[in-house]
Amino acid sequence: MPDGHLSKVPLHLNGTPCGLAWNGSGWIVETFTPDNVIFQTINGSLLFKIHSYDCRGFAYLNGTYYIPTSESAMMGDCSLLFVSPNGSVEKAIPCGFINGVKVKVRNGKPYFMNCTGVYVYSNGAFKRTLQLDNCAEDFDVLNGKILLCSNGLIEHSENGTKEITDSCDAISCNGRECLIASNGTLHLYDGNLSAFEIGKNTRNINPRTLAVLLFLVFLTIWLLIRRKSA
Repeated sequence: MPDGHLSKVPLHLNGTPCGLAWNGSGWIVETFTPDNVIFQTINGSLLFKIHSYDCRGFAYLNGTYYIPTSESAMMGDCSLLFVSPNGSVEKAIPCGFINGVKVKVRNGKPYFMNCTGVYVYSNGAFKRTLQLDNCAEDFDVLNGKILLCSNGLIEHSENGTKEITDSCDAISCNGRECLIASNGTLHLYDGNLSAFEIGKNTRNINPRTLAVLLFLVFLTIWLLIRRKSA
């Protein structure tokens, strides 16, 4: 698909979409059905499924899927699973409670967030890079800085903190820039903040970024509906 063109892709999925990642050869969609998260291609071809009472998205890096799961519907205990492409669980790490959990791959490293902090996987273990006192909506990493969606979008670096927006619902970065959903408005951030206008900017944005943008919008709406019905 050439840069600057947006194509509509019909989905034939089992379950409600709740996660999306590129595995090096195609988009993989995570969907939620009662007691399971299912991993499939965008045309509905089943890859594998994992038992879980919640769905918090996933990340992929070098043949490994990083999947937060909850084995207890009542307690909400979280395990971060390292899963091979055939669905075999290679490793499981306790990750507190499932509420507030996010996992992403940035700069060739898995990052994980729960309500106590943001962690980066290094030398076989997750090490905390940012301490949190409360759950946050979302996070991402850009140029070595942690961007935290909490009460606004806050940039954390060695030089301190800086408020980027006064509200933040979701964020997704691609190494060069970030897409931010903030109170019904989309922004681009690469060190400078600008409003995102589809007609003006799509010509210069990678198609993968556009796909992530559209999924980000859908996921934000789905989470808001889910929160109101809870």
